[in-house]
Amino acid sequence: MGTTEESRKDDKRFFEIVSSNRDEADKAAMEYLRITDSGLLGCEVLNEGARKFVLFGAKSIKYKYFVKPIFKRILTPFLVEILRLAGLDFSVRVSYKEPYVKVSFSGKDEWLFSNNDGDLLYAMEHLVRKYLSHKIIIPDGTKFSVKCFQNSQNKEKYLIDLAEKMKEKLFETDEPQLLDSLSPFDRRLIHQYLNNDPLIQTVSVGEGKYKRIEISKK
Repeated sequence: MGTTEESRKDDKRFFEIVSSNRDEADKAAMEYLRITDSGLLGCEVLNEGARKFVLFGAKSIKYKYFVKPIFKRILTPFLVEILRLAGLDFSVRVSYKEPYVKVSFSGKDEWLFSNNDGDLLYAMEHLVRKYLSHKIIIPDGTKFSVKCFQNSQNKEKYLIDLAEKMKEKLFETDEPQLLDSLSPFDRRLIHQYLNNDPLIQTVSVGEGKYKRIEISKK
């Protein structure tokens, strides 16, 4: 079939092989990259070798394979399987609109996402980031939004309203504003929202899991 390159050990997101049979090379790459969806398989020809014989015979070609960054096709089956193994009654929807990867859960067990200040949502976001980082090169500037459909809209509105009020107070008093302690998930939402304003900056302050956000002018 062909020979694999030792350099592939450097980064498990890539697979290099020298082969004269493209179908067999594709099969080996999918097995190595642990994907079953052929539509996710990307390939680059690194080098076209000479034919075995001068006038005939297949060329030995060096291929470099990778997983295409099609977030929906990568994440949906992975998350569906995680939910199945956990015995949770959720459906999941994944979408991508640059620069946001959005994951939304809905179903009978949505109430679980409200417990412990959204710890489960935070864990899911961490899992999504970790899984993708082992599969693909995540484009610079990519942001992640993992939400529960039923509860996220009210919670997001509350946090955005809070951020707007504190921003207004910042410009009224010309002094940095400090929010009360927030969970990592809530802080991330406020950071992402306020970072769109070129006039202000935010930083988390304090120790432990629950920190405060300081909003100040740049």
